[in-house]
Amino acid sequence: MRVLIFHGYLLRGTGSNIYNANLARALVADGHEVHLLCQEPAAEQLSFIDAVGSWSDGDLTLRTLREPIRCTAYRPDIGELLPVYVDDTYEGFTAKAFRDCSDDELAAYVQANVAAVGDVGARVSPDVALANHAVMGPLILARALDDTVPYAVKIHGSAMEYTVRPQPERFLPALHEGLARARGCWSAPVTSPSVCGRSQARCATGPGWVPRAWTSRRSGPARPTRPRRTCGCSPSS
Repeated sequence: MRVLIFHGYLLRGTGSNIYNANLARALVADGHEVHLLCQEPAAEQLSFIDAVGSWSDGDLTLRTLREPIRCTAYRPDIGELLPVYVDDTYEGFTAKAFRDCSDDELAAYVQANVAAVGDVGARVSPDVALANHAVMGPLILARALDDTVPYAVKIHGSAMEYTVRPQPERFLPALHEGLARARGCWSAPVTSPSVCGRSQARCATGPGWVPRAWTSRRSGPARPTRPRRTCGCSPSS
């Protein structure tokens, strides 16, 4: 099965970074082909990454690290601005909380990622897809993938608590659009039931459609060697 995953942050540190790294590793071990969109600057150093993709002047180029290629990490060209849920520092980026980004900045960020997902989708024809966080991952997949590609949403918590809840007039429309076509969503164990319930209520089919490997123990959190907050979330997300 060809699986497209949109994460949007790093693959090291804590929280959703480690979740997505472990998830990709588990899917590869189960025999699936993984296409992971993230902002990890050194993906080639990770043992489960077999190829890396990047964009130059709007064109996607791939670099093979080893064969067979089971997992490809793509780094969309989003410019210097990286919207995050909780203020933090990211080397090589100007990190700014979603709530502090202008509408134009958010539109440019979404469009850059929609274009990247569209390029990857056209190239690999994924069977299924996964969006991380309530915003903006689901919105990006909804706009980039056609109706033949089902996608699910993984809620990590911080997007709801620190972005949607404080500014519902700005972010609820994006949340609703992203979840309207989702075939299911589920949250991390640390996410409050109210957050999970609010999200599931907006999914097309509720929490039912979740591939087994996506919730396996192998894709769960792992303790980092040096705790860092590098996923755009609070440490518990």
